[in-house]
Amino acid sequence: MRRIALMGVVAVLLWGSSCSPARGQSCEMIPLFSTYVSVSATGGTTITSYVEVNGYADIMPAGCNLQGVTHQGSTYNQLSTTGGWVYGTPTCPSCYISVENSQSISGSPTGTYPLNWGGYVICSRLGTLYSDAASQSVTLPSISGPNTFWSFNGQSPAGYATSISLTSTGGASTTWSVPAGANKVHLSSTSGASITVSTSGTAFSNSPGDIQIVASIVAAHGVIVNSLPFEVTSRVPFRLVPGQIVTSCDPTWGYATLVNYTMQDNLLTIFPSTIGVNEAWTSGITADYSGMNWIRGAAAGVQVPSSEFADLIQGETSTYFPTPNCNGPTTPVYHWGQEWYIGSTTSGAGSAVQTDTLQKYINSALHLDIQSPVTAP
Repeated sequence: MRRIALMGVVAVLLWGSSCSPARGQSCEMIPLFSTYVSVSATGGTTITSYVEVNGYADIMPAGCNLQGVTHQGSTYNQLSTTGGWVYGTPTCPSCYISVENSQSISGSPTGTYPLNWGGYVICSRLGTLYSDAASQSVTLPSISGPNTFWSFNGQSPAGYATSISLTSTGGASTTWSVPAGANKVHLSSTSGASITVSTSGTAFSNSPGDIQIVASIVAAHGVIVNSLPFEVTSRVPFRLVPGQIVTSCDPTWGYATLVNYTMQDNLLTIFPSTIGVNEAWTSGITADYSGMNWIRGAAAGVQVPSSEFADLIQGETSTYFPTPNCNGPTTPVYHWGQEWYIGSTTSGAGSAVQTDTLQKYINSALHLDIQSPVTAP
């Protein structure tokens, strides 16, 4: 956002043979310059002020003779007791001018600081062609609120915020921006004292705090004042990490195989509290053993108090063929497609984290052809 201050509502007239194509004719010079001023908390203890003057002069008529005339831009930037002048290189009257002046001091990101600033353009023939300056105090806004939100593909498990509310001390005039990680968030609004932040649904954090949200206000004289970037993290279920596979004999089902997993989010960390996990079937059964009549049970889900769980896969009762036997051969009986979700106990609800083939044998069971994660975060 730039604050534009123009000296050009009334044209500046240059008279005389040195400034006109012919004696008695005039050169019309319209200044089209502006000054941009901002103060930002650019680090935990660093406050930065920035002043820029830019623009050009519109010269008429096109053949106006301004030989030897130059324009020079300059800026003044003093934050607290630090700063001073920056001068640009003299250039032709119609050339574009841009002079920047940045100053930094140590301070609090919620402090109030004195600022003296100015943007100027000097014409070698006329003197001051453009000026805009002020002396004022600026108070930096700050942001408060949670810094982590989750996405579970439309599910909202207890204990996991799928959106967060952020509030600015700048009040209703605050404008909001996302200088880092904008593709990872959705803002309920870009203005107002408070906003709601949720997932974009298409991208998630690659590291903690890699999404930065800034609250900005317009102070006196149009100075833009920016808060310290507020760091937030977008998390989503990502993958299952395989653990031990343990098979034991079972008097009813012949065997019981436990296929153990640890659940991780997109930052490869475990889940902080109880979370639902569920399985879904992605295909019908395929018989591997001629004449087999084992039955497939319904897909299930469970609440996991930590990030570790096991898929309990049992054989079949002895009334079915072939007879399961934990000490028998590793002979395939049948298999089907399986998919795992985190965020709900309802089959197929939540975020998909793994696909595999559930293979049952006469003496045990396994997950084969494992793909985890299913998609990149």
